[in-house]
Amino acid sequence: MIFGRLNKMVEKEFRDIFCNKKILFVTTISRTIKAFLLPYVSALCESGAIVDAMCSGTDKEVEKYFRKVWSIRFTRNPMLALLYLPSLINRIRKIVINEKYDIVHVHTPIASFITRITMAFIKKEERPIVIDTAHGFHFHPLGNRISNALFKGLEKFAAIYTDYLITINEWDYNNALKSKLLAENKIFFIKGIGIDTSFYDPSNLNDEDVKRFKDQICPSCPSLFCVIAEFNKDKRHIDILNAIYNLKDLTMKVIFVGDGRLKKKIKRKAERLRVTDKVIFLGYRNDIPLILRASDAMILTSIREGMPRVIMEAMSMKTPVIAYEIRGVIDLLSGGYGILVKPKSVKDLADAIEWIIKNPSEAKAMAIKAREKMIKEHDIGVVLPQHIDVYEQAIFKGHHETEEDN
Repeated sequence: MIFGRLNKMVEKEFRDIFCNKKILFVTTISRTIKAFLLPYVSALCESGAIVDAMCSGTDKEVEKYFRKVWSIRFTRNPMLALLYLPSLINRIRKIVINEKYDIVHVHTPIASFITRITMAFIKKEERPIVIDTAHGFHFHPLGNRISNALFKGLEKFAAIYTDYLITINEWDYNNALKSKLLAENKIFFIKGIGIDTSFYDPSNLNDEDVKRFKDQICPSCPSLFCVIAEFNKDKRHIDILNAIYNLKDLTMKVIFVGDGRLKKKIKRKAERLRVTDKVIFLGYRNDIPLILRASDAMILTSIREGMPRVIMEAMSMKTPVIAYEIRGVIDLLSGGYGILVKPKSVKDLADAIEWIIKNPSEAKAMAIKAREKMIKEHDIGVVLPQHIDVYEQAIFKGHHETEEDN
């Protein structure tokens, strides 16, 4: 598995650098750690670092990777976050001062912002080095002018208390430089947080397993598509339903994987469009590789992403991808690695779905090339050492030099 691969990457020089260094990972919810960050935690622990976490909620599987998991009342609701802000700042401040962390690495927008502004209430000589990984700025090409101005202003304020910034797509990187969030040599562009292509490998699944799954879902269906995304307004599931309606004469099924507060609304929309015979709502699943392997293509109609993990999973599984042409997605699919569709264009989306159905050989060739890209550019074995390099630079140079540079 992945952790065995990563342990081999931990060179002796890294062990010397990170030995007994105290590092804190901060995310809004524990699920982010479980889904994306455990390989990094494992590598740092193998290097001799003492690694803690801070998040809202946790579970036993997450806890076993850390010395300590601090439960903080983070919320993804901005209004509630504002309400809890004084108590959150006070608690985070006490923990950071008492634990004397060398590095605090923040992820996800709300936890990242609150933790960084907490540094304003800590004496400079007691502050840890702060690294922020931007998983997609809240200001983006499809955002409206007012919200973009607000979020950019908040990011500039939080940047005052940020020593190093990691961006994961070209648009964010270029805008971080243009906005002068930090000195140029403190802003990094790394292609995502990595994917284990040995786990997301179609050869891991045999044809019998795939056939059994398809027989359960749509035994007589020639074309199967999947949508793997939380039901929220940014994911625009409604566009997919409208595209299905436009293709009602084609024999196909679309399976929706995931949950969320808009799920019932999307189900009602499917009923009104009379496309319930073409859609299946599976809810939360833990067999994503099987679903991707069984699908003719994966569809993502999100209008705001950093670098969508689900697209990388599909590409790694040699599953063709149809997605809106937005920040982050462009990094992954441009150059013939998938089908890019104009955002919110139901007609173009329907055309892309129809193309997959009518051109299976070309779609398969595209997907094979996509997996090669994942292995070469986005595999965890390629990406993780680049993140470790940022830690190494942070430890050697510290944040005092960063303050002088700014």
